[in-house]
Amino acid sequence: MNKLLSAVIFLTFGTLVLLAFFSEGLFPKPPKHTDKAGHFLIFFLSYTAIYIKTQKPVKFPTLTLLFIFAITSEVLQSQYSPSREFSVFDLMANIAGFITAAICNQLYFKKRSI
Repeated sequence: MNKLLSAVIFLTFGTLVLLAFFSEGLFPKPPKHTDKAGHFLIFFLSYTAIYIKTQKPVKFPTLTLLFIFAITSEVLQSQYSPSREFSVFDLMANIAGFITAAICNQLYFKKRSI
């Protein structure tokens, strides 16, 4: 079950990343700020995949790496994508995604082990 769930999360994450990079101009422009849901979901799924793989709460160094990745992804997209710019709100959605996942995973797996 855990391997299947990890595979589904990985494929979903990969699909979202590929769509983010290569879908510009392919689809009608979505309503303003809907990309925040994508930012949130990618970081939520990232944390959840790590949690499921390790079967333990994610430790501080991993959270620090997720935080650094959240910042780096925003900086890189502002530097290398002409249609994107650095957004504090995107960064907040990234961070909210993995913090929410941390809380949800703790509650879910704690309740499940009782």
